[in-house]
Amino acid sequence: MNHILEIISRDIIGESTDEEKLILKKWLEASEENKTFYKSYLYFVKGENKASEQDKDDVWKNVFSQIDKETKSNTTHKVIQYNKASNKQNWLKYAASLAIFTLVGSLIYLLIGNSLMQDKADLILAQQNPIWEEKTIPAGKKISFILPDGSAIKLNGPSSLRFQQNFIGTNIREVHLEGEAFFDVSKNPNKPFVIHTQYSEVKVLGTSFNVNAFPENNAVKVSVETGKVMVKKKENAITSDSITLVRGEIALLKPEEKLVQKGAFNPDLPSWKDGVLVFEDASFSQIIKSLERWYGVGFILEKEVNVKGGYNSTFKNQNLVNVLESIKYSLGFEYKYVDGKVIIN
Repeated sequence: MNHILEIISRDIIGESTDEEKLILKKWLEASEENKTFYKSYLYFVKGENKASEQDKDDVWKNVFSQIDKETKSNTTHKVIQYNKASNKQNWLKYAASLAIFTLVGSLIYLLIGNSLMQDKADLILAQQNPIWEEKTIPAGKKISFILPDGSAIKLNGPSSLRFQQNFIGTNIREVHLEGEAFFDVSKNPNKPFVIHTQYSEVKVLGTSFNVNAFPENNAVKVSVETGKVMVKKKENAITSDSITLVRGEIALLKPEEKLVQKGAFNPDLPSWKDGVLVFEDASFSQIIKSLERWYGVGFILEKEVNVKGGYNSTFKNQNLVNVLESIKYSLGFEYKYVDGKVIIN
């Protein structure tokens, strides 16, 4: 231990040889304990630690006291007395040649190690009692935000996303989605990103994709814009029954069906995240539900409206009246707006 401490001291003041640098490198790579000791020592000496000035002052007094005792029995060394103005670089040169250096390292490790151990304790506490946050958005609204890992989320109302604060103490980044969200996941191969919905789990390392999991749909739809994702039904393990999606592919999961349906779409077409309301072969009930989500209004149906072959249209940044007028013209119905409700008649 004395030998490595001497090397550390010479390395700090820039006097270590190439051979000593290699020895230090191998010693640091040998164990996490060595790295912790080195960081503790380095932080203290360079004044980068969180120890109080009083604590640091006590350590230096103890160190110089021990050196003074050592040097009194050795006339070849000059006695050094402690004061705050003492040059620490000169002290390091002097201490490197003394067996007392072990004590120096131990004192620093005990002091700074306490703060490092506190960090470990905080981590264990976070693992045992994770803190969850939730973002909720009502119908007619959309919200964008960044998760603690840097992943960008756009939430489509009415939806909610629940996630663990800072993803501390876990080997995966888990979130729980109800509704619809677009994910642009920050890459981290060592910590996969997993989205839990009512019927599915979606696992990714880093990519962008959309998850539609509104409860009333009784299904989950996953569409990939970039990268690759793994999709599986929630009740099963990730084995042969899971499927992998790449750019331009879409998966539809229904609880009553055994297999996951896989299809294709054009990922370059605009969608809800771009402010575009899209209807594809939609029934009238699907049209109404989409309008309720998009504009945050309620509908009362006094008349059945039949949509032959499904309704197809695209609206970009249009208000409710413009959209209703267009649909009304295509499907042949009348409507009126009363007390925040759209009445179809």
